[in-house]
Amino acid sequence: MAQVRGTDFALRLYEEDTYGQDPTTPAAVLLYSRGTSLGASQNLQDDPTLAASRTRTEPDKGNIDVTGDIPVTANAQSMAWLVKHALGSVTTGRPVSKQPTNVTGVVVEYAEPTTTSGAGTLTYTATGTLLSWAANGDTAGVGVDVSAGGVFTLQSGTAGEALTVTVSAAGLPVANQSDADISVVAAYEHRFVIGDLPVGLTIEKDYGAAVSGSGRVEKLSGCRVGAATFRFPQEGYPEAVFTLTGAGTALASSGLDATPTDPGHAGFTAFSAAVQEGGATIATLVEADITLNNDLDTDGYVLGGSGTRAQLPEGFATVGGRVRGLFTSAALLQKAVSGTESSLQVDLKRGDGFGTAGNEFCGFTVQQLKYELTGVQIDGPRGVVIDLPFKSYRKGASGGLLVTVRNQISTI
Repeated sequence: MAQVRGTDFALRLYEEDTYGQDPTTPAAVLLYSRGTSLGASQNLQDDPTLAASRTRTEPDKGNIDVTGDIPVTANAQSMAWLVKHALGSVTTGRPVSKQPTNVTGVVVEYAEPTTTSGAGTLTYTATGTLLSWAANGDTAGVGVDVSAGGVFTLQSGTAGEALTVTVSAAGLPVANQSDADISVVAAYEHRFVIGDLPVGLTIEKDYGAAVSGSGRVEKLSGCRVGAATFRFPQEGYPEAVFTLTGAGTALASSGLDATPTDPGHAGFTAFSAAVQEGGATIATLVEADITLNNDLDTDGYVLGGSGTRAQLPEGFATVGGRVRGLFTSAALLQKAVSGTESSLQVDLKRGDGFGTAGNEFCGFTVQQLKYELTGVQIDGPRGVVIDLPFKSYRKGASGGLLVTVRNQISTI
């Protein structure tokens, strides 16, 4: 019998309908990982009964603890499902590759997922402060009063062709204007923000054909993402590590779904990264980490529950991280000393980054943060680096972490 190799191994993900239970209609997604430490452990409990002997009586099983990491090379395909289960909330639309130039004060966020691709027209009417949208090949919908500024959904003449925009009222034109080249791309943009976590995941570890019968597949149910770390080095492949905790385990000879969906895998490299700090490009960072902790309550065992977790609720979502850079100016140090609010954005892309095949995108934005003051360490005569941890927080409608993924996958 041949020894199982890591190259034989496959990892599959299922979204659960009810926590800790097999999905009603199993639909597997193939995960591309660097391996995994995710697994189940179960200790044995000693019986303290005295039986006229120094030899103990037979022990019995204790609680099952499912926990471990799934590390992946950052990508815009299978990683998106793990991001969804790490943050909780996702909005999907079509990306827009051309922003308005004549209708000032308006940023196009995304189009509805069913919007016809190609150039549409954005029109501003000064009388009434109205903004209207006509998708490619369609007539314009009813104008929306945008005088108050904010986020608006503009309906085209046909249902399913809407555009979402953010308006800065002070920047709007003083006269009628239009842009007829707002280009909607035939791809998908998924925006993940912090919200209630999805029900849970079933993860299958398939050890390959070297194992026959029950035991080829280890099924781990009731898994939720307790933490995630996104690491951006100055060379090589950016990495995401998802830490999961689950409820129970079982062995099987095959997976729940014989035909898993393969979303493909195209990893980003560090050389594809673009970094902004405080809204401006920064070229001196050596590396950066962004961390998320969902504060899972792991004590959800119940009497008569056979040692499996009955619940695994989340608490606060805490976002933090660190930046490490060449010490070429005191700008970051000054922010740490004064407690100045800042932000961090790391964008990874292939090609133009608008989501068509070969042009995938994954962006990480810490919307508000403050640096913790730490002393600048001098290690010797060579170049000095500055290393600053940070914490993020909510402010108004935005807070924590925004992850944007563009790809050819319609539903995450």
